[in-house]
Amino acid sequence: MRPLIITALYPPAVGGAATYFGAVTPRLARREEIEQLIVLTEHLPGLPRRQRQGKLEVLRLLPARVSLPQRRWLGHAATYVWTQLWFAARLPSFVQRYRIDLIHFHTRYRGRLFYAALRRSRVPVVADLRDKMADPARLASTAHRLLCCAEGVQRFAIA
Repeated sequence: MRPLIITALYPPAVGGAATYFGAVTPRLARREEIEQLIVLTEHLPGLPRRQRQGKLEVLRLLPARVSLPQRRWLGHAATYVWTQLWFAARLPSFVQRYRIDLIHFHTRYRGRLFYAALRRSRVPVVADLRDKMADPARLASTAHRLLCCAEGVQRFAIA
């Protein structure tokens, strides 16, 4: 099996997603059925774009989407559009090149172009719903499974 995990934050970045995926991925990569586990995350200055440790490969290829103060909404909007375009242009071919057979994504990534790129990838998709920002109905039309991190998020998703 060759799963792809898409997350904005991955160690050494700091945050809930970085902590979660940083703890889960090494254990997942040790599983016998995993041939290669790829983490696709945002590029951070000073870190290599590609790192490999055993079956775990971290690719820091995504445009950095830094949340900005509200008065700088134009910069934030521009990074959002850039990220959407990156997924639209590159995700399906990325999935083919790395022979990915499952995509697990953090729902920080959302939007029409991203969801369309997931569908064009033609592999099963798991959406990792960690907050109430994503529209569960949209996720249901894209993801084959929805993973909820807490009971409150689950109630939100099925309401």
